Amino acid sequence: MVCQRPLASLGPGVTLARPVTDAAGNVLLPQGLILDECLLHLLHLWNVESIFVDGQGPEVAGPEPAPLLDKRFQQDLLQDIQLLEAAISSDKRVSVERLATQLRHAVNHLSRQPRLGLSLMGLQRIDDYTYLHSLSTALISMGIAIKLGWSQTATVELGLAAVLHDMGKTMVPRTILQKPGPLSPAEWKLMYKHPEFGCAMLSRHSNLNDTVLQAVLQHHERMDGSGYPQRLKGEAISEYARIIAIADVYDAMTSNRCYKPSTAAHLSLEEILTNERLFDATYGRVLVTMLDIFPVGSRVLLANGAEGIVVACHPHQPTRPQLLLIKDPKGAPLNPPVPLDLTQRKGIEIIKVVAD
Repeated sequence: MVCQRPLASLGPGVTLARPVTDAAGNVLLPQGLILDECLLHLLHLWNVESIFVDGQGPEVAGPEPAPLLDKRFQQDLLQDIQLLEAAISSDKRVSVERLATQLRHAVNHLSRQPRLGLSLMGLQRIDDYTYLHSLSTALISMGIAIKLGWSQTATVELGLAAVLHDMGKTMVPRTILQKPGPLSPAEWKLMYKHPEFGCAMLSRHSNLNDTVLQAVLQHHERMDGSGYPQRLKGEAISEYARIIAIADVYDAMTSNRCYKPSTAAHLSLEEILTNERLFDATYGRVLVTMLDIFPVGSRVLLANGAEGIVVACHPHQPTRPQLLLIKDPKGAPLNPPVPLDLTQRKGIEIIKVVAD
């Protein structure tokens, strides 16, 4: 028996009794297709409210979507960072307890999210890159710690180091920080000193412990010894600093800057994962798992113009998912959809996730 059912009431295993079409009549999903979780998710992304199915179909109560970090909380935390920086820059001694309390709130919230990456992706965009970068780096770092099962105390401590990692840049002229072109050797020499500046400032003006100060000092060190300021290698770099290094670079790459446009999330992750000589691969893999940039059911645009939906992710190549192509390179619907495993087709790249 064919019946029309609200999409929200259906679970995996139902069979389409009629094709699902877009407003122009193009077939998106063909009749007879058995819907699994990813296809149901795709229909939600397309804002389909009801479909025709064979029989009543198994019912399911869909989970509530995870709330993003409250925007008021983001604003308060950003303001705390600004006030702390201003006080330290004015040679005043400060307490970081209020900031630590805010970070504990963030840890409690993020710990309850089954899909942590969505909460982090919901950060409010603001014009001042420096402050948002500090917050983003802290939340990404703490997200990695949460995935690793760290205690709240250690996670908040890591967050403090991450949110203050660029404090030393207050000693670098804005003309250098916001320069649209390449820096001169003299300008780079000054930039290379910002971890030392930050560590010294925080040591003088705050009650932060040596573990946090060490992470601030070492966040630009690299696994092969090519970083700065001490050219440390491997596990000589603190664990906190190795995590912050990954969060710092990932957020910088995926953000629009005055001198470069943003890089797609999956390409940024590939860059980190393929540079094990620079970054601790253990934490890079945790970041990939946490962000879940190509969740099952998401719709993606390929470099050749084709569109597909993600039906599976490979644990060892998470940026090369298995797809079900729904449009060919010319934009014509594929009926039925065509499977494509990107791990087997290295020449085909994902450009972006297609918005609803």
